[in-house]
Amino acid sequence: MKKILLLLLSITLNFSALAQEVKLFKNFGIDNPMSYNFVRTIAQDKDGFMWFGSSEGLDRFDGHKTLNFHHDSSQPTTLSSNVISRILIDNQQRLWVGTFSGGLNLYKAVSQDFLHFTTKTKNTTLSNDTVNALFEDSKGNIWVGTENGLNIISNHAGKWSTQKIFQELGNPNSLTHNAVLTIIETGNQQILVGTNGGGISVFDLQGNFIKSIKYGDNNSATYINKFVSSLYKDINGDSWIGTVDSGLLKFSPSTEQFIHYQFNVDDQSTISSNAIKNIYQDSEHNIWIATDNGLSIYNYKGTPTITTNDCGSTPIS
Repeated sequence: MKKILLLLLSITLNFSALAQEVKLFKNFGIDNPMSYNFVRTIAQDKDGFMWFGSSEGLDRFDGHKTLNFHHDSSQPTTLSSNVISRILIDNQQRLWVGTFSGGLNLYKAVSQDFLHFTTKTKNTTLSNDTVNALFEDSKGNIWVGTENGLNIISNHAGKWSTQKIFQELGNPNSLTHNAVLTIIETGNQQILVGTNGGGISVFDLQGNFIKSIKYGDNNSATYINKFVSSLYKDINGDSWIGTVDSGLLKFSPSTEQFIHYQFNVDDQSTISSNAIKNIYQDSEHNIWIATDNGLSIYNYKGTPTITTNDCGSTPIS
């Protein structure tokens, strides 16, 4: 009888622990007040508001209720497009909202509307209205990568201005491709611009071209990092380069040396896929690599190793 009671107590405790674990996740389905089905980008401001960009507009969530923002063609200061691509909150807590086909929006909190930066706005025109990347540099300027060109937005004496940068065909000392997907800044204040077909272009903070970064045969049309999907600067100052289908690269700016990580079906310690989607470093300095076939974790401690959690494996704890 005593053993039965202990068994029942154990089952009750385990069930309780499982129930508490399940409650860690709160899901918002399509019938909730938020306007999204497909959330593409998330940010949090200094006041604790969560901002969600989706294919159906922009939402601000305070933990209890939601404020929705949508495009309204009859209201010129609403969102320029409902299809949100990127959200950035800069060091002055300004909210920037990039869109597909509608350019860039700067949120005005007092009036709860938006200032637009598009191909049609006067004095602050963008090179293209499809925004793929948003980045704030160490001087507070906003770099905007689009499907056709790179833009630098700056503010002087309360006036906004844009600097447009394009690939110049036949000029090797220009942006290496007009489709820009990702942007970071290195420790020596150089801006790395990952492109979809031209590798990496390096600029100074004024937008002057410095060099290109290519791994493999520079003279070949198929060098390894030709199609760059993501860039990340780690705590050691190394730059991690995710490619569309050629694996992961670690680049050391000080030595200009590369290490190439690729998927190998016969080796479980390799990266889970060559299609890299995103890169992030956690508080333990591990590098997390999101791929189209699950997660991989690069462990900096001791001998660097890669742990893979593919779509069909047991979750890593």
